[in-house]
Amino acid sequence: MGLGLLIGLYNVSSSGPLWPDAPRYANGGAMIHDWLCSGELLHPYQFAKSNYAQYPGFSIPYHPPGYPGLLGLWFLLVGMSYVTARCFIAVCLGAAGCFFHGILRRLGAASWIAMVGSLLLVTTPEIARWSRSTMSETPALMFILAASYCFLRWADTDRAGWCWGAFGLAEIAFLCRVTTAGVLPAWFLLLIFKKEFRRVLSPHLIIPSVFYLFGNAAWIKFAVTYARFEVTGPTFNRVARLSWQNFLFLPSVIPGTIGWITAVAALIGLVLVLINQRSRNFAGFWFFWLACYYVFHLVIPNNLEPRYFVAALPALCGLAVCVLALDGAGVLVQSLKGVLIAGAIAANLFQLTRQPSGLVGYQTVADRVSRLNEPGNLLLSCWWDQDLIFRFRCRPQQYPRRIIRGDRSLTIRLPAYAGIAAKPLATTSDDVLDVIRRGRVRYLLTCPRATPDLEDRPGDMVLAHATATSMPRHFERLGTFELVTDFARHHRWQVCLWRYRGKLPPGPSEIPVVIPTAGMTFQPPPDIEGSRPATAALSPNNQKPRPNPSIR
Repeated sequence: MGLGLLIGLYNVSSSGPLWPDAPRYANGGAMIHDWLCSGELLHPYQFAKSNYAQYPGFSIPYHPPGYPGLLGLWFLLVGMSYVTARCFIAVCLGAAGCFFHGILRRLGAASWIAMVGSLLLVTTPEIARWSRSTMSETPALMFILAASYCFLRWADTDRAGWCWGAFGLAEIAFLCRVTTAGVLPAWFLLLIFKKEFRRVLSPHLIIPSVFYLFGNAAWIKFAVTYARFEVTGPTFNRVARLSWQNFLFLPSVIPGTIGWITAVAALIGLVLVLINQRSRNFAGFWFFWLACYYVFHLVIPNNLEPRYFVAALPALCGLAVCVLALDGAGVLVQSLKGVLIAGAIAANLFQLTRQPSGLVGYQTVADRVSRLNEPGNLLLSCWWDQDLIFRFRCRPQQYPRRIIRGDRSLTIRLPAYAGIAAKPLATTSDDVLDVIRRGRVRYLLTCPRATPDLEDRPGDMVLAHATATSMPRHFERLGTFELVTDFARHHRWQVCLWRYRGKLPPGPSEIPVVIPTAGMTFQPPPDIEGSRPATAALSPNNQKPRPNPSIR
């Protein structure tokens, strides 16, 4: 657990999201936190619409509510901030190592072998990578390992509570990340392999399996209606079922996700499963886990991203540990096994020093924006605005503000992978001023061109920044902030904060809330914006924001 916290929280103030979905998950947790504090527990849908109208940064139910729900509960306990969100992920990483240790012990590994295996899992490069961002991979991994541990306890003790608990935890894992469903067939194969047909036919296994299957199928059918382009539209990296790309992708990314030394050890463990009876009894579960997850991804439309295979990595680590569990023929074999696994962990620790820092800089922007002292809304026309939305809503604020996204008001723009052309709503600077007035926008955030010789901004960002810079009579620049993105390469860019000098009409924003992926357009509640200071909505120490009563 200590190592998980160290990996997840090291240099946390100088690191940020590694993927666009990360701040969306964090905003989902913040929305659920606000809902739990609102007193409107019987009206979750209405509250979510109202909350999205003010902070349009989450994507529930397209991203299932399991992880955001747990994150919202965590925020109730420890406060809401980016650091506490990362702390939750780090705790999940440590807990994943603990459950992996328990599984190895249940499979017959000695205590020291289980500890080495846990260190190998927790330091695995791809797992460590996503444990340093507010993504769902690590919570889902922790819950599917916990579910598998409970299932093995049931297989050993025949106590029905362990089986029902296993499926309950598997359901939470599914509601964190739906791809964890690919692990569950391994449970049934293990029982068949051990010839425990009585347990296969047990009602304590069949009944929760039926609930799991049909309940989650119904959930997927419901959630797809809120994610039309993500699920059914053409994407730049999606491949067809049972295609050669699909067959070859997982084997091709294994060295990069777990490291070459671990990959070699896992290959040796796979061979031992096939030729050695004792190894087969120990590592057969991991073989079934890997095979079922691989087949699962072959039969669904797959995105070619290594993070989709994080749930398969415990199986590879388990196969690698199988090398240690096998009695060697002599001192030389024993030494080679130790050197191999020690080398794998050392290589993982070295890779930890090369983890990317992600997006850094929006915390400073959020601090500045939260101190702005005039009423009015905020228009965002900049990259990665969901990260700014989350950090801004975590800060105490002078006035309740609605955040208006440029990609939903200046244009209707979907991500490039959706394959849908943008629909411009504003084409001139006068159109932008009209949006600002109708939206009761007092402050504007824009992005200048990152490099003089390359224009990579979409049209709405170009227009918003050009309008602000070309109209000094209407806009006052309040500051320019440096941001850094460190993913595949290091890149610096800027975001500019502007104040609109003109007079705004009275009343709430007239800009509708548009959610293209759900086919929804609705007017925001009229009492989100206000001229009344929001200091009454702050806690006594003015540090932890509480939901503003005016939102309700």
